[in-house]
Amino acid sequence: MAIASYRKRGKTWQYRVIVINPYSEKKREYTESGFTTKKEAQLAAAKKEKSVL
Repeated sequence: MAIASYRKRGKTWQYRVIVINPYSEKKREYTESGFTTKKEAQLAAAKKEKSVL
């Protein structure tokens, strides 16, 4: 299971993806910033979710 959130940091956007392991219920967080638009951040977050899961 993955949860993504987005926020504006100054003039750029940041995404945060939290991945929860269904077996151990441990959480792992991935964060990246520096995107000029929210759409860019959303696409990068989706790509990260696919690579992690």
